[in-house]
Amino acid sequence: MSIIYDLKDILYLQLIFVLFSFIGVIAKTASQYDLFSKGFIKCYILELLLIIIYAYFWQKIIKNINLVVAYSNKGIVIIWNLLWSVLFFQENITINNIIGSIIIIFGIVLVTNDAI
Repeated sequence: MSIIYDLKDILYLQLIFVLFSFIGVIAKTASQYDLFSKGFIKCYILELLLIIIYAYFWQKIIKNINLVVAYSNKGIVIIWNLLWSVLFFQENITINNIIGSIIIIFGIVLVTNDAI
């Protein structure tokens, strides 16, 4: 049985993962503040808010998309985190990061095509 997804559902899923990846950015930003300082508490509250928003939209999307497809696409968060690490924290991308990203994308395509 072949399942065809709307482009809207796939984009919605990817936007949810972008949101999820920002949770890590906020967590790393919070780590730059002293424990229980105003900056730390603001980041912590924002992180909790993003987790709640992510959980809500995740529940909505898995009603429309096969769970195997949704979870296999969750690996893309690692690639988003790599991008955010360069943009927000001026970290360097190594050849191992690139190879790992290619392996993740290959795995997502493999699992998704098999599940569809």
